[in-house]
Amino acid sequence: MMPPIIGLLLQYAPDLIGLFAGKNAGAAAGKVTDAAKVVFGTDDARQVQQQIEATPELLTAFVEKARAELGYMTQANQAQSALALAEVEKSFWHSGWRPALSWMLIFMWLWNVCVGWTVQVLSGVPVPIIPWEHLLAFSGLWLAIYGGGHTIKSIMGGR
Repeated sequence: MMPPIIGLLLQYAPDLIGLFAGKNAGAAAGKVTDAAKVVFGTDDARQVQQQIEATPELLTAFVEKARAELGYMTQANQAQSALALAEVEKSFWHSGWRPALSWMLIFMWLWNVCVGWTVQVLSGVPVPIIPWEHLLAFSGLWLAIYGGGHTIKSIMGGR
């Protein structure tokens, strides 16, 4: 007889593992749970236990299905790791231009909102302020490039 806690663990394992071990581990646990639902036709732990006791071959089928699902995830993780290593091996500019432009945009907004005016008031010297229409246009362009590019990448599957 399987303890009742096993049923709860099977039901909530992907969420718990994802919470404590990260998004990829939670996705892997979800794949295993999905494989169990496909092989056994249910996610109820008692029914699964009864099916395994009646037909032990189902356990072998489940292990093979889970291995296949996790194999795909392993390949995807290896591809992600290879991409990250390729970016690290290239020059600083290859991976640093996006954060650099983001920090520059933040500085430009701070300059226009408070720093430029404060310097002007305290020093009495007229300090140039970036025209608001230019700052808004640059901000919109940067959001389209940086945010929009990531949105397109997530829709296209990270190709």
